[in-house]
Amino acid sequence: MLDFQTAPAEKKAPSAVRVVIRAERCKGCGICIKFCPEKILVLGDELNAYAYPTVKMTDEQACTHCLRCSLVCPDVVFAFLREEDAPCWKH
Repeated sequence: MLDFQTAPAEKKAPSAVRVVIRAERCKGCGICIKFCPEKILVLGDELNAYAYPTVKMTDEQACTHCLRCSLVCPDVVFAFLREEDAPCWKH
């Protein structure tokens, strides 16, 4: 039987993750703001091309990358990318 408590744990450096907010998709519904456990999402003052206020992040360092915003957003506004990944869209 394997004893997982005594087996050496392989430690990997966490990959740097960047949150991309695609403002052109945002309709300003605020669902993501309600679900963010860190309360770092707010509606910004800027409007997108469709005249909707867009969500913005107040403190990217405080983001825990829990993905809740991405899971509840009906407009697929959020993307989480590793730093070495290049997005396939313009932002």
